[in-house]
Amino acid sequence: MVCMAGWSPAIPWDATEIGLQLAARGPGGFNTPVTSSDDKTTGSDEPSGNKPPAGLKTSVIRAQVTPTGIYATIDNPEGEGFIGSVQRYTALIIGMILCGIVMSMALGPMVSLRGVPGPMISQAIAPVWAVLVVLGCLAVCFLIAVGVARIVNPAVGTFVLGAGLGTLSMGSGGYLDILFSGTPGLQIGLETLAWGGMVLLMTAGIYRLTGPLPDQPEADASKSISPREIFSQGSLRAAGAGILAVVAVYLFASNDLKGQSLAAAIIAGVATGYLGRVLAPTIQPILLYAAPCAFLAIGQVVIFGSGTSEVISTWVQNGGPRLGVPTPVDVAAGALMGVSIGIGFSRGIVEAHAAR
Repeated sequence: MVCMAGWSPAIPWDATEIGLQLAARGPGGFNTPVTSSDDKTTGSDEPSGNKPPAGLKTSVIRAQVTPTGIYATIDNPEGEGFIGSVQRYTALIIGMILCGIVMSMALGPMVSLRGVPGPMISQAIAPVWAVLVVLGCLAVCFLIAVGVARIVNPAVGTFVLGAGLGTLSMGSGGYLDILFSGTPGLQIGLETLAWGGMVLLMTAGIYRLTGPLPDQPEADASKSISPREIFSQGSLRAAGAGILAVVAVYLFASNDLKGQSLAAAIIAGVATGYLGRVLAPTIQPILLYAAPCAFLAIGQVVIFGSGTSEVISTWVQNGGPRLGVPTPVDVAAGALMGVSIGIGFSRGIVEAHAAR
């Protein structure tokens, strides 16, 4: 309730018989019809001739004019409400914390011959055990992400899953560990590609269990994960946006710091998610999450060639090739988080496309 005191006494008493309704119409302005009412509480629930554009919500300001002031209340029945917002942000924060704790448990089995968690699972002292532990932790995080996605939406669920992988990324080895390990470039690329496969499977599962994105309520969740839909012509065209991941890593991976590596991978995912969603706004963006992994895996194979030892001299001179800075787990974490953010950025364009 809002009160604006100090109203001029010159207002006639019959003003109490006049209703004032302001219907918010988004960027198009305000419709201000004045209606008569026998009640001193003004406002009408009947729709006016000016209908709001599709996708925009309507707020109504109800005012009561009296000799002592104007009393106004705001009625927004279509809004999500304060409680809904609290639930969503709480689910997001708790989900990120839980996934981070779970994935940190996989750091121990990833210890390499150097005595610290290695940058690649294949470099672990016991790689089979490391794979099993990582898969188990991913399964738990997947369930957490599904729970968050049910409360919010699938894109937020995949972001939470990526945040868990980000914990694994920040706790494991980095670019220099790969560079001085002598690992063949093909092995690095294959592990990145394997992470891309896991990203694809988990993303498909989240979308299947929690429904389509909010801007596509009519989409059939059961069809969105079928191989025909995931690898359709439109999905492949959107996945071509993954080439931006290569450009983003080249521009932003300016040093071998772990935070810089993960940040570059996230930016690569954002660029891929945004452009891919714009190119195919009517398709569930499942394949889009794996696109950065595929393109960066190819880049790693090309950069490292037959082994990392050939790149060391380049690193001594100018820091080495930037495409090799993100490790396989960096790329996977960046893809899940970045593509989710990019999808959020593109929502306005997608909704405008749907309105047409």
